[in-house]
Amino acid sequence: MSGKKMYWIPLESNPSMLTKFAHGLGASSQYGFSDVLGLDEELLAMIPDPCYAFLLLYPYEKMKPLRQKQEEEVLAKGQYVSPKLFFIKQLIGNACGTIAVLHALANNRSQVAEGSGFLTQYVEKTLNMTPEERGKQLEKEDSIEAISAEVAHSGQTETPAADDKVDYHFICFTIVDGHLYELDGAKKFPINHGPSTLESFKKDAAKVLQKNYIEINPDEMRFSVISLGPNVD
Repeated sequence: MSGKKMYWIPLESNPSMLTKFAHGLGASSQYGFSDVLGLDEELLAMIPDPCYAFLLLYPYEKMKPLRQKQEEEVLAKGQYVSPKLFFIKQLIGNACGTIAVLHALANNRSQVAEGSGFLTQYVEKTLNMTPEERGKQLEKEDSIEAISAEVAHSGQTETPAADDKVDYHFICFTIVDGHLYELDGAKKFPINHGPSTLESFKKDAAKVLQKNYIEINPDEMRFSVISLGPNVD
């Protein structure tokens, strides 16, 4: 493989499309993605339980200062990261949606995975690798690129080219080993947001989203949240 950076066709923030993608990777048909209509208590209660993860889509360039501040604070203070956490470094351009879905599924694979599809095979192959090595391995996986491209072309909006500059970024929030983690393949490491449980996950994650993303950008409307849980289609 040459040293030229790879680019994949970006995925939409579309629950039906992401559910189709998850099933193509080997998630059980019992599970899928649903729109999160809001982060207040009443709207959170409408999300199907059990809820295993949130995917957040946000304007990337505008939030760069937050990313840098988070990384500086973690480097200064240190943090606990569970050895059970599965984290992938994003090396492929426009693959943030693919990696966010993989983060959601891989860290909840005992609940949502079915059979020996790509998800199971990739996790088994890379379990003892570093996040960087997992990212490099993903570059070699033609099957997931094909699944991702097929799903991307089925979206509701015009499909961009693989190397188009897209100013939106997907990240994942999920629980691993009793802690709420923010998993962003563009960051150097996961962010531990403190203790959480499956029962309190929705409220805990919503507080982090409100504080770190939405409240500091009150006039910004380009946020989208999707949940992983029982398939309601």
